[in-house]
Amino acid sequence: MKPHQLFTIFFIFLISCNSSPDYEQEIKNKIAEFYSIAEAKEYSPISFSELDTIQNLVDPGNGELIRLTGVIVHEFSAKANNGSIQNYKETFDVTIFKDAIIVLPKEK
Repeated sequence: MKPHQLFTIFFIFLISCNSSPDYEQEIKNKIAEFYSIAEAKEYSPISFSELDTIQNLVDPGNGELIRLTGVIVHEFSAKANNGSIQNYKETFDVTIFKDAIIVLPKEK
């Protein structure tokens, strides 16, 4: 195996280790907060996909996260305009910085 291939494999391993459960819980909390602010009636989460990473920037000097971007799909139930409870699916853009996580609904 060539040195650059070994470095690439090591770098991919490092990237996969940077997605901690703390990030996942904070993302879920921010999504729930979004529906609270949007006043979704009888909102109830059903499931969250794994964070699908689009880009991950790491400081090559110390290996710390600079920015990670990705998407997460969230399924939930809420009261529809006609009064019935229905299931919905929404995709969110996620950007994680060292000190902040930004979660926004993806434009359709």
